[in-house]
Amino acid sequence: PAAVTQFRKSVPANVAAAVAKSLEKLPADRFASAKAFAEALANPGFRTEASLAGAPGGARVTAYWKRSAALLGVTSLALFALAAWALLRPDMAVRDIGLLPSAPMQLSGIFRSFAVAHDGSFIVYSARTGETTQLWYRALRGTEARPITGSEGAVGAPILSPDDKRVAFQTIGDLRVVPIDGGPATTLAQVQDPQGGTWLADGTIVLGDQDGRLVRWIDVATGATREVVSFYCLHPQLIDADHALCGGGAQKYAALIDLRQPLLKPAFRQVGQGAASGPQFLLGSNFRLIDERYLVYISLDGKLMGTRILDRDSLTVGRSVPLTPAVRRTSYSGIGQFDISDDGTLAYVPGLNADIGRLVRVARNGRLDSLRVEAAAFLRFTPSPDGRRLAGVVEGTQQQELKVYDLEDGTQETYDTGFYLGAAAWSPDGRSLAYVKQDDPDRERVLLRRLDAPGAPRVLATVEPGEGAQVSQYLSPSLIVVGTAGQNVGMLLIDPSVTPAKVDSVPIVGLFTSISPDRRWIAHQANGVTGVIVQPWPARDRRYLVDPEGTEPRWSLTNEVSYLAQYRTAGVTAAGFLRVRIEPGAASPIGKREQIIRDSRFNDTPGWSHAYTTAGELIYVQSPGETLGYYLRVVPGFVKEMKRAVDAANR
Repeated sequence: PAAVTQFRKSVPANVAAAVAKSLEKLPADRFASAKAFAEALANPGFRTEASLAGAPGGARVTAYWKRSAALLGVTSLALFALAAWALLRPDMAVRDIGLLPSAPMQLSGIFRSFAVAHDGSFIVYSARTGETTQLWYRALRGTEARPITGSEGAVGAPILSPDDKRVAFQTIGDLRVVPIDGGPATTLAQVQDPQGGTWLADGTIVLGDQDGRLVRWIDVATGATREVVSFYCLHPQLIDADHALCGGGAQKYAALIDLRQPLLKPAFRQVGQGAASGPQFLLGSNFRLIDERYLVYISLDGKLMGTRILDRDSLTVGRSVPLTPAVRRTSYSGIGQFDISDDGTLAYVPGLNADIGRLVRVARNGRLDSLRVEAAAFLRFTPSPDGRRLAGVVEGTQQQELKVYDLEDGTQETYDTGFYLGAAAWSPDGRSLAYVKQDDPDRERVLLRRLDAPGAPRVLATVEPGEGAQVSQYLSPSLIVVGTAGQNVGMLLIDPSVTPAKVDSVPIVGLFTSISPDRRWIAHQANGVTGVIVQPWPARDRRYLVDPEGTEPRWSLTNEVSYLAQYRTAGVTAAGFLRVRIEPGAASPIGKREQIIRDSRFNDTPGWSHAYTTAGELIYVQSPGETLGYYLRVVPGFVKEMKRAVDAANR
């Protein structure tokens, strides 16, 4: 002990503080890079809060020196220098890897933009090069960086083969494969909007498609495809032959789908946090199973979290711990810009939570301005009939909130909170809101809330689990229109003027359904696929295709339907909003399409992602301006440290 004490006295305080910081349990609490550690060793004034306070960092340093003395001998300063050099080795330390300024990572969209090799030696990422995109190779243990020829126009998440010699990628409408060293690309299959993707050892790629409504297996050798219709499973990860882990989009919680009964989606429940109120759902997105027991995922506020499965049969998990703050998180899907290699290395892009955006309004003449509403993680939003207020659903870290904003003075008031709150529709007199609420995934109700009356809202209808519902319109005191996602119910027409409310159904399946204000037309879109359809109402004896690429049709004026269409060319994607006049007396009632605006910063949201004032002005959410990434952070040994932290929190 005396020798250890003497040895510690011989070590400068800044060195002791630097070593203590390098030994922190969580990667996020250590130095961000080897350079930062070296600078601390060279800075006589470097201290940490723990070293100044004497604990707990001091205790950790004491333990470190005791181990060092036992193993190396108290006089082995040369060996200590060698140990410090080991911490500085490029393949051992947390480090930042720069990307060429001429080929930064494309971060916009709802996909993960890179994949790390199974051995952690390199990444393949979607790069923005001029006016197009292309996959690039970037070494993580060297400086090599180069484009992958044959991958021009790549969008979405790259998927590496098990031997890291090929990469699959999405272009506009196709899934293709190209060698990592470059060469001609092979088209495997047609896809619409694939989410996630894993290249299995048996030579098949499994991914989600059609906005989480299909799980697909694609044979790389033959292109043969099989698929299972699922209940909204974004970014599926197979955990065995019959089960897929999923979570994201409109349903940001961990769930497990049995592929033999894929329309059932039981949720994981968390114990040990808030135990007094009973089990809680594991909220977040982009869930990844590691070593059959641990879950790593992105929290609703953009942190990389870890927990462990306590019992798979009951779908219970333990306490969660934060691992890494400020991981770039995409809008809508909630996918985090991170990947983990087989050797336990984490690679991630630090950045913003792209779900947080500002509400903007586009006038009929194309002028864009911001609404007087603070930036937030807006999920849904609807202006009042008089245009002076806006009802918005905002995502918090534990629950969603229904707020009403005064657009003139900027004030706000919260009217409801819950696990899930759907888009609200204003009554014609502006005194009530109709919306869907879920207290948990298995209980969904259509509610009517009077804004000028306290107390619980009125229940208009209940929806069976798995059907899904979204209030589209409050057309008159006796007509509320509700779209549904299931195959068994169809569109609901609710009359709230009678008690109990009268509920009828129409065999139109789709969350996005909208009846024109004069009740002469209905516009709708089928679930999971593109295509805006207009039909006469209520006869529906004719069918007109407005735009095969259109989604989310809404009536912006009495005879004008507006919708969203993704603009895609050369790998670059931007949202385009269009409108079409409907002319009842014409030979063809569908007029010429007119673009309202195109915006690469459009923030897609679950459910309706655009709304209109009574004057036909467009409202949507605009994402932060950060759409390119110029570096990523590499954390060797992340999985080992994650397990230690999770196990410590669940003792």
